[in-house]
Amino acid sequence: MLRLKRAPYRQVSSDIELHELWSSTAVSRLPTTASWTKRHFKGWRFGVISGAWLAICVLVLNVAITFSALQKQHAEDSGRRVLFEGDCRKAETLNVVAHLLINAMSTLLLSASNYGMQILTAPTRSEIDFAHAKKKWLDIGVLSLKNIRTISRSRALLWATLGASSLPLHLMYNSAVFSTVNAHEYSIYTARPDMLTNTAANKNSPLGYAQTDARYTTVKQLYEKAMNSSLDKLSASQCIDAYAMNFQTERGDVILVTNDQGPLPVRDYNNFESTINRGSMQCKSNPFDWICGEYFASSCFGGDTDVCSVAYKNIDGDNWSPLGNKVEYCLSEKLSGHCKVQFSVVIAWVVLAFNLCKAIALLLIFFFLSDDPLVTMGDAVSSFLRVSDETTRSRCLMSHDRLALWTMPPEPQPYSVSIKKNSRRWSNVVSKRRWWFCMALYFAAIGACLFLFLYGIFGHPLPSRILIALPIGSLNPATFIYGWTLPSSGALGLISNVIIANLPQVVLSMIYYTYNSLFTCFLAGREWSRYATHKKGLRISSIPRGAQRSTYTLQLPYRVALPLMTLSGILHWLTSQSIFLVSVQEQSQDGLSDEFLTCGYSPSAILGVITLGSVMVAMVWYLGTRTYRGGMPIVATNSACISAMCHVSEEEREADIAFLPVRWGIPDHRMEDDDRKDSVRHCTFSSLYVRMPKEGELCAGVNSADSHN
Repeated sequence: MLRLKRAPYRQVSSDIELHELWSSTAVSRLPTTASWTKRHFKGWRFGVISGAWLAICVLVLNVAITFSALQKQHAEDSGRRVLFEGDCRKAETLNVVAHLLINAMSTLLLSASNYGMQILTAPTRSEIDFAHAKKKWLDIGVLSLKNIRTISRSRALLWATLGASSLPLHLMYNSAVFSTVNAHEYSIYTARPDMLTNTAANKNSPLGYAQTDARYTTVKQLYEKAMNSSLDKLSASQCIDAYAMNFQTERGDVILVTNDQGPLPVRDYNNFESTINRGSMQCKSNPFDWICGEYFASSCFGGDTDVCSVAYKNIDGDNWSPLGNKVEYCLSEKLSGHCKVQFSVVIAWVVLAFNLCKAIALLLIFFFLSDDPLVTMGDAVSSFLRVSDETTRSRCLMSHDRLALWTMPPEPQPYSVSIKKNSRRWSNVVSKRRWWFCMALYFAAIGACLFLFLYGIFGHPLPSRILIALPIGSLNPATFIYGWTLPSSGALGLISNVIIANLPQVVLSMIYYTYNSLFTCFLAGREWSRYATHKKGLRISSIPRGAQRSTYTLQLPYRVALPLMTLSGILHWLTSQSIFLVSVQEQSQDGLSDEFLTCGYSPSAILGVITLGSVMVAMVWYLGTRTYRGGMPIVATNSACISAMCHVSEEEREADIAFLPVRWGIPDHRMEDDDRKDSVRHCTFSSLYVRMPKEGELCAGVNSADSHN
């Protein structure tokens, strides 16, 4: 193995000795070629192929699920398949697990796309030289819209493919799997104990119904079940609990047994129609109003305490008289739990198509992106140290805030520089446009969530404590959205409600990209500032040589990137539970069914989004107040500023110091004139001893009016 001899950190007396010292490092004997495998599985290419494999794995999983669903015998209208049908609790659990998996896969695709898009917008050295020749600069080390105008058409097309393919994924992916709850229609009968005996009279006129009555057949079947002990005997309290359900999925007709004499009322109860009010958002019926008596049977209510879904808990079972007669016990028809977890094949095909687009785009980047882009700050420094950029010579303390004014004076002048440590905040490395665009997105999203939360809580007749206590993502008619003009059935109703339910996911993806870019800028500035305090090898995204360090993670290390991905995944999942597709299917007693599609919202999930979003905003604001140490000028991600700090002597360039540990400052061999107060200092990277400029020293800069504070 070739071992490098580290250059000693001492002052040398002549250029000849300096040249011999650099030559002794044997950098010139380092291999300049590498195998195909090493070239393609190191640095940024390894990250791209990893992202491609992730996209392919997600694609394979999606294909497997889709074709498995196509094999199901239970086909529904509108291109749907039933993944599971049975117990509602199991269906709810499966639905939650499915959405956790979907959001995990969505986050992986989003991260892989972000990685590929950053590689595509990373400029090559020729693109930087072309821009600098026109007195313009490019971004390095961050996903940049600014660079799009300078990259090739093929790269721009791949970038657009990765970005555009995210839109349909986020609009539909979360609704590829959704649950459907059934609402059984049932009737409520009242009978005395003597009417439930096995006598000839009761057989001929079950529960008092004559053969000419329209209900005769239905009532006779119910009577026979009672005689066969096929009905569950429930106490009054048990009966209340069994039928106090938003959607009756487990029980059918019920007989209220009473000892009272007089009329025996009968009530037909359609749990679907009593729960769903299609025409109004403010006026909703009680889903089980009959339990609380006729007082609650109106279609609208106004008082918080008059809602049966709240008041039923205070009913005394020993004195329960829902239809005017005191109930002793109930005989209830037990039905099998009937909820579904459905899979939309139409949405699945859309997801598969754009998932495939992402995988192909990432593979094309891996195999056909020939020019090595300058992805990291280390890539740029290495390039400028090896081949200097004459457009920025003698501007070694040119900071980003000067170039942000789009001025690059042709004749630089020395100026007095005042270096103050800890004077630069992390937020200074982020352009104002990038910073405020991210903050505007965040505050707009949090503000919208807060408005919807308050409107959904205080604009609702139910007490706020009841709504907030609802489980995350639970199906409750109190939180269904009524009164809008979207179709409520069929394929059009499904797609329309899916798009509305997933619009927040698109906004959240935009927030993720901008939030990720803020952290990228923060850590790029942190890495840059450390070159003023530590001598170390450059961190590059291609094959490392000498003391250079390889990286797969672009600017964000795993200890930062993985928590950000986790937070993003949690936020996406909470958002998917904040507003979601609702599918309710009525099962009538005569075997007919009717479907209702809309969107529902979850106050607790919205509150979770507000809380987590606020924490993430507070975190980035706090990090923005931290300061960089070392006293280096703030270059942000500005290619011209980076170039200006990389002008080394010819001897250093010939020795390829880009492959050695380097530090930024006034190099040791440029200090002969230190005793002259009017001498102009030049700061750059060096593998030898360097020192920081002193207060009041003259250093090459932009013009005499500038000062670096």
